[in-house]
Amino acid sequence: MLQRPEKYLKHKTLKTFGLSEAQLRDLLKTVSHGHDLHIRFVVNSPGVDIYISAESKIEKIADSLLASAEKSICNQIGDNIYAFDKETMEEVVGYLLYLKQYSLSIAENCTGGLLSNLISNITGCSFYYKGGITACDADAVSLLFNIPRESIERYGLVSERVTRDMARAVSSLTQSNFALSVTGVMGLEEGENVGMVWICLYSNGQITCRQFFFSGERYEMKLKAAYTAFDILRRELLD
Repeated sequence: MLQRPEKYLKHKTLKTFGLSEAQLRDLLKTVSHGHDLHIRFVVNSPGVDIYISAESKIEKIADSLLASAEKSICNQIGDNIYAFDKETMEEVVGYLLYLKQYSLSIAENCTGGLLSNLISNITGCSFYYKGGITACDADAVSLLFNIPRESIERYGLVSERVTRDMARAVSSLTQSNFALSVTGVMGLEEGENVGMVWICLYSNGQITCRQFFFSGERYEMKLKAAYTAFDILRRELLD
C-alpha cells in the first residue's frame, strides 16, 4: 500500500526578462511568503527566474498557495514574465506567431545568425519562420540587403538607418509579416562603443528601432541582443 508523503511540495518557475533582480525584489516585496511558501530569484542570463515553492500536508492547500503566489506575481509584473517552467523565449515567440498565423524573417549582423539558430531549433518552425540573412561586414551588408555603399559609409554599419534598411529588405525579400534586424559592436576590433546594438522590428509596413548598450563577454552580449529582439516581437504579438 502506497504511503502518503509527509508533505506535498509543489514548484513553479516564472521566467522574466527586462527587469533586474533588484527591481523584481522591490516590485514583489508585498507578495506574502513564509514557512510554507518560498520565493527565490535566480539570475539566469539574460533574464531572471522566479522560483516559487509551496508545501503542505494537504495537497490542495499546497496547490492553492502556489496558485495564489503565481497570480500575485503575474499581477505585479505582467508581461515581464515571458515563459513558465521549461519554456524558452523562442518557443513562446514561435507559438504566438503560429497562433496568429504570422510569419517572421531575420536580418543579422553582430549576432552572427544566433536569432535564426534559436528560432529554427523549434519543431515546426517552418510554419512561421521564412528565413534569415547574416552579413557581418559592410560589403556583404550592401550586397545582400541592397543597401548603397554610400549610405553605409555615411551613417555607419551600426546605425539606425542601416538596421532599418536591413529589416525592410529581408521582409520584402521573404514577404514576411514581421522582420527583426540587429546590428552592433561586439568587440574592440570592430570599433568603439563595444556593446552598442541597434534592433529594429518591421511590423506590417511599420518599423520601430531602438538602441541598446549591453555588457559582458561576447556571447553573453549576443544572447542579450537576441533575447531583447525576440522580447520586442513577443510584446508586439501580445498587443
